[in-house]
Amino acid sequence: MNRATPSTITLLGLTVLLTTAITYATNTPASVLSAQVESFCESAGGERGGPLVQVSADAQPLRIVAIGSSSTQGAGASGPAYSYVSQLGARLNAVWPSHTEVINKGAGGNTLADIVARAPQDLYALHPNLVILQTGMNDALQGVPVAVYKTQLLHFVREIRAHQIPVILVDNQYLPDRVGTAEYQAIQGATHKVASTTGSSLVSRYGLSVTLQAKAHLAASALLSDDGLHPNDVMHACTASALEATIVKLSRPEKVARSGSSKNKPAL
Repeated sequence: MNRATPSTITLLGLTVLLTTAITYATNTPASVLSAQVESFCESAGGERGGPLVQVSADAQPLRIVAIGSSSTQGAGASGPAYSYVSQLGARLNAVWPSHTEVINKGAGGNTLADIVARAPQDLYALHPNLVILQTGMNDALQGVPVAVYKTQLLHFVREIRAHQIPVILVDNQYLPDRVGTAEYQAIQGATHKVASTTGSSLVSRYGLSVTLQAKAHLAASALLSDDGLHPNDVMHACTASALEATIVKLSRPEKVARSGSSKNKPAL
């Protein structure tokens, strides 16, 4: 992943000053991904939804809120620093050093209805410039009717975007014993459909897992924690890589200063 350190960026026309507030773990672990696996994860970053970020001249603080259920909270990771939210914060800090605030608002067991209910205090009150919304797995497990889920997700994403906040959706974890069920597939399809309908970006954990199984020859169980339900360190890291790639791919630098002579040197 190329690295860049712009002084300001713009999200959907909102100019953002990159500040020093960071809420992820400061003791970032070494990557658990091999170079090959990293490349697969990075290349799978979603590109739907148009530019999210662009460098600009004036500013206000950049703040990303990741809201979701137990996977966002960090379940399955061997420690807080290995959660995908913490690793994304560390990765973005490498892109825009010491200037990105990533807030973790994951809550174990949450359905989409639970997330929507706490959005006033856990999302809107925080005034984010970008929202990562991970949802769907608990709705599938709890038998929430797909029509209810789809309608609620469509309304919620449109509501967030009405606040001029771009959204990246994160779909279901690949679960071998659930992937063939009608409930799982229906919820999964609804999440993808809402992303398409609203023009939102999508990072597919399901797709990442399928890619790693096919190309990196990893068993599905090698991407899950011991409970067989939550992502392990590898899958958390892969999700963080894909999210980083999505945000950076959808960035559009306007004003940068360069350091060094290499043509492939990241913009500074």
